Amino acid sequence: FDHCFSSLAAGGGGACGSAAPADQQQVYDAIGKEYLLGSALAGYNSCLFAYGQTGSGKTHTVLGHQRDPGIVPRLTSELFERGVAEYPDMRVTASFLEIYNEQLKDLLNPDLKRQKKLYVHQHPQLGVYVPHLTEEAVISHSECMSLLDFGNKIRATSQTNMNSGSSRSHALYILRL
Repeated sequence: FDHCFSSLAAGGGGACGSAAPADQQQVYDAIGKEYLLGSALAGYNSCLFAYGQTGSGKTHTVLGHQRDPGIVPRLTSELFERGVAEYPDMRVTASFLEIYNEQLKDLLNPDLKRQKKLYVHQHPQLGVYVPHLTEEAVISHSECMSLLDFGNKIRATSQTNMNSGSSRSHALYILRL
């Protein structure tokens, strides 16, 4: 692991030994600030991949909640504070894609009568992308959060034994600078 964060009380053991529990700001400072945002502002692709068992804290770490935001809200906030100051001509677009039962769904344009089916395409110059996926221009942190909230409300969810509101899909929230 590049980083190990504990959610257990100090001395609770686990993979991080006796480390004190990490808060959202510590997680963002360790991986969001420079690894994700710094790399993206420098022109590199960056990706946050959250993987784990249902109920293990993926959503909490990535999104957080109103009083204690996760990596994505902190990142978009700093993107529009720091990014605009350093790169005044920077343009940002957002897309939100769900993969459920091997089908792709545009979470920013959920119209069931969509004319063109979404698919993953690999282009020699552009790399991997999804043709016809909605890209919304965003100019603020609040716009990013509004789109994320809109898409999350229509994601496929169902109850599991471990989590009553578990998402049954994979989601990609894509910011393009």
